[in-house]
Amino acid sequence: MKIALIVLDTLRKDKLSVYNSEIDYTNNIQQFAEDSEIYTNAVSQAPWSLPSQTTLLTGKYPWQHGATQKQPYIRKSTKTLPQKLPKDIEKAAIHNNTWLMPVTGAMKGFTHIDTPNNKTKYTRGIWRISNKSKILSKLAKKMLLKNSERNIKNLLDQETNSEDMIRKTKTFLDENAETDFFLYLNPLNAHYPYNPPQKYKEKHNTTETCLSLESRPSEYGGPVLDDEKEQVESLYEAEVDYLDDVFGKIIEEFKKQGIYEDTLIIVTSDHGEALGEEKTIGHHFSTQDELIEIPLLVKSPGNNENKDVEEITELREIHYKILNYAKVDEKDNEKLFPNKACGLYEEPVIYKERIPEEHQELSKPQFYIKDENETLRTSNITLEELSEKHEDIRNQPKVEENNTSYINSKIKTEGI
Repeated sequence: MKIALIVLDTLRKDKLSVYNSEIDYTNNIQQFAEDSEIYTNAVSQAPWSLPSQTTLLTGKYPWQHGATQKQPYIRKSTKTLPQKLPKDIEKAAIHNNTWLMPVTGAMKGFTHIDTPNNKTKYTRGIWRISNKSKILSKLAKKMLLKNSERNIKNLLDQETNSEDMIRKTKTFLDENAETDFFLYLNPLNAHYPYNPPQKYKEKHNTTETCLSLESRPSEYGGPVLDDEKEQVESLYEAEVDYLDDVFGKIIEEFKKQGIYEDTLIIVTSDHGEALGEEKTIGHHFSTQDELIEIPLLVKSPGNNENKDVEEITELREIHYKILNYAKVDEKDNEKLFPNKACGLYEEPVIYKERIPEEHQELSKPQFYIKDENETLRTSNITLEELSEKHEDIRNQPKVEENNTSYINSKIKTEGI
């Protein structure tokens, strides 16, 4: 059993020829797609790395796993994908993403970790304690942002970082070609600051660097000047062009080892990027299509026929696709939703056929309410009942914040 999950960070779906026939510079991803299921309606659970990739690793929504802007780490009780996979397989993570540092809990369960600031469990404990204090939390977040800024500066040398990832991937595959493994790769080429090798810039008619432009993303998405929008987009496209070549070299390593055909390879992105939409550059805190619509390609062992899958698919469902392939039944471990998945289907549609029409009334969206102890309560509810609940909330008189009436309740539904 060999599984590779390749998350092409910050990659817009519309910048791939697989999804946009006007694109002519992503030949390697296009070739991979010829062997894959092509999901045409995949969406991310968040427009930035920490909550979206931890959703991928835990199978939970951000409000379940807890890794958000408010709390930058996974809840201690939440298990990750490598923790759920069989113990006797090698589990490796290779990336340069600052948000997926071990201190955030995102790397729990990996037996081989090659990430920035690979600190100990002791450091993670200090991190959690600091986030329980308002003063220490502010200090910890400032330190994390400073570290993130330093990491972004390091990313200016994209060529060195990318070649390093290819080399580390080759080393891992050399050592594990004959064993079972789960490999998590997260190339950051398409992430700001866009700085591909010069030949890619020239190919896309730009000689600029992002740092020479006034249009730069802030923490919450920065403005794009009208006269720089074309340059910003050209730089990003040059990065995607380079990313495609990096991806091609990674896939070539699987083929050289003779394990490409036998490996479940899933290629996706954690979110997209704004390139002038809503007059912003970057990502964070927007649900515009360019940020939450993502590519998703799934190549299964022994299956080299490509097909389009039009079913709406959530990023978190990849988690269950992998568990299903590994024959791991985790329903017994799901405390919040015993024997059920969130949404209109009993199990994620990425590996379960849609429920027949005559039985769809048995599968209902969930209704969630928090009580005064912040405990989440859940029950099944029909669409008609859900509509009535919304109406009830709108008609309720204003009450104090600590009241547990519907005014203070939170409704969340998936699949509608």
